[in-house]
Amino acid sequence: MRLSSSQRVLYSAVFFLLFLSVIQLPLSAEIRIETEPAETSPRYGMAALEAMGSNLFLLGVNRHIRQAEYAMISPESIHTNLTSSWVWDQDEFSVNQIGHPYQGSFYFISGRSNNLNFWESSLLTLGGSVTWELLMETELPSKNDLIVTSLGGIAVGEMFHRLYQEADASDLHARWLISPMDSMNSILFREDPKPARGRSSLRDVQLAGGIVLADNKLDGSRNYEAAENDFSAYVSGQIIYGDPFILKSITPFEHFEQRFSINLSDTFYSASFFSDGALCAWPLYDTRHSQGSAFISLHYDFIFSSLINLAANSLGLSFKTQHHFGRSWYLSSKLHLNWILLGASEYLHLWYDAPPDNGTERRNYDLGTGEGVKFYFEVSHGTIGSILVNYSYFGIHTIPESVPEYGSTGYSITGILDLAFERRFLGDWYTGVSATSYHKQGFYDAAADTNDIISSVNLYVKRKL
Repeated sequence: MRLSSSQRVLYSAVFFLLFLSVIQLPLSAEIRIETEPAETSPRYGMAALEAMGSNLFLLGVNRHIRQAEYAMISPESIHTNLTSSWVWDQDEFSVNQIGHPYQGSFYFISGRSNNLNFWESSLLTLGGSVTWELLMETELPSKNDLIVTSLGGIAVGEMFHRLYQEADASDLHARWLISPMDSMNSILFREDPKPARGRSSLRDVQLAGGIVLADNKLDGSRNYEAAENDFSAYVSGQIIYGDPFILKSITPFEHFEQRFSINLSDTFYSASFFSDGALCAWPLYDTRHSQGSAFISLHYDFIFSSLINLAANSLGLSFKTQHHFGRSWYLSSKLHLNWILLGASEYLHLWYDAPPDNGTERRNYDLGTGEGVKFYFEVSHGTIGSILVNYSYFGIHTIPESVPEYGSTGYSITGILDLAFERRFLGDWYTGVSATSYHKQGFYDAAADTNDIISSVNLYVKRKL
């Protein structure tokens, strides 16, 4: 039997989790020096109970507080879900691409905070998502929810779990906001999270804020009434966890990076998150002045704004290098070559020109798989300042079976380029200027092609913590 493209995506994502879980044990034995010894026994029953408890809690909120129709489950709805084929659902972007990964992080951290390892917690996340799809909604079980909840939940969950450990080691009072599940289990079992050792610690934390002047060259299919030139304010941050230039390691997320931002004006909003976490790492070279490493990495990225909906759950091959020249010059580069297991991107013809509402949900974004590239380059001088180049590319090919009513097959290419110059002016404080360009082209089989360009100039102040 020939598999459809949607089945290939679904089976590939599930097989990836199962395959890495199976091979982890013999690899751990082979490279013992790089793995964490278990200090306490895993509480498998409690982990499963808490994962199911998070599902029941969310079901209770949806049913009794929000009174959502899809939460009115019954024996009949459960039987229907258990006996029906899985579908590509029509839920809105923020629910599927942001809410579901966060929901999945609770399953994952239920495992990690009960002393399960990364791969055991990954399987628990997969099980939590399957349970939700089959038992906790009246809607038919969703293929895209299973993929995004599992992969996004694993990435977000492990990062939040490790950041909670760092916050606990620093006795940060608001650390429960980072990971409520970690905090709850720390109280229940009176266990202090194991602080990250040596290389597994925060390497860089940055916070920035400033103003943005945007220049929008939007596609004619948009019905956007804001001025082409628009001022807004933004805050952003960056976290680098662990040393990327470490010895050979198969301990997942010994190193990860996050970049996030929020941008607001009276006519515009935007939230973005880009991350990459090393599943395994090996050195390429290590000299007195230069280091280089390669990684297999897991990525979770999204942009959610009044103009852009973009998300990608990706698996990639990554390379990171750094070079010191003399006492003042520093050069760094990062390259990620990714397979987008499942991506999402707005479909303008349903966003602005939707057909009359017939009472059913209809997505206004495409689901697809494809290729991705992330590239970062920095050259710095202690006195002169730093030039930073950041480029991300997402090529998303629509999965034919996922196309909503009145939608179209096709593909889109999205490029995001950011150029910046910054200079230290006092201690750990920096000031800078950056220029950002977002360019998306959509090519469709049953609709007109689209072309969007959004450019901005940003003035900012940044502090390295």
